[in-house]
Amino acid sequence: MRFHIKRRTFLDRIAATGGTGTIKEKKPWVDGTTRLADAERDGVRLPIIFSDSAYESALIYWAILTDVAYEPAEPEFGRNGSTTYSFTELKRISPPRRLDELTLWNKGKPRPLSLRYQRNYAICLTPDFL
Repeated sequence: MRFHIKRRTFLDRIAATGGTGTIKEKKPWVDGTTRLADAERDGVRLPIIFSDSAYESALIYWAILTDVAYEPAEPEFGRNGSTTYSFTELKRISPPRRLDELTLWNKGKPRPLSLRYQRNYAICLTPDFL
């Protein structure tokens, strides 16, 4: 499962128009394609949870990842890595949940995600509330 921070208004528009979207990030999600392929091979769907960028400690939406494309950085050509991912079935989390209800998967050592987590994404265990 992936946790990600986005603007609530952006997610509200996607939810209102069918719940399917594609997002391009300027940061590389290096193992994203592998995680999605592993999930598909195992016959499971890979969720993504979104937090509101204006109020980062609230988990507000979740969806199912359908595609992840990673472009590696090429510093010799002045290019940073990026990731484009698509999802479907965007659903509101009601009531919103707290960041510390997620368990960060950090090099095989699970621990609660901090309410002050600063990065715009994290790999987490799928929570029971989904």
